[in-house]
Amino acid sequence: MVVRVRFSINGLPAVELQTYNKYYIGTRQHYEFCLQHESIEQDHAVIHCVRNGEVDVVTLMGRIFVNGREVRVQELTQRDANEDGVVRLRIGDVEAEMIFETDESSEKTIDVPTTYEALFEKRETENK
Repeated sequence: MVVRVRFSINGLPAVELQTYNKYYIGTRQHYEFCLQHESIEQDHAVIHCVRNGEVDVVTLMGRIFVNGREVRVQELTQRDANEDGVVRLRIGDVEAEMIFETDESSEKTIDVPTTYEALFEKRETENK
């Protein structure tokens, strides 16, 4: 089962987070989430999409609240979400959401030739 994770901040459209990537939040222009708000620090926080459906939220210089509770480091999964798959966040004084969605249709299957003849036919087709 694949779990898609999306992040929305300040009511903006949600951005899908890619596994194994880090997303920085702060006032620096080159950050993935650059926010010009009085409650946001230059190097506020980082979101690390650790693996399928697991996200770490780490405070660098600012304050982060997860479901109303202030945290320094917090692992988030679907278990932390409400019935709609949403975890409520506050980055400084800016509202945000982490959205978890199960996407069973996105699992990929690969058709692998299992006989010599099938493998040979596939190569013949690719070479045309």
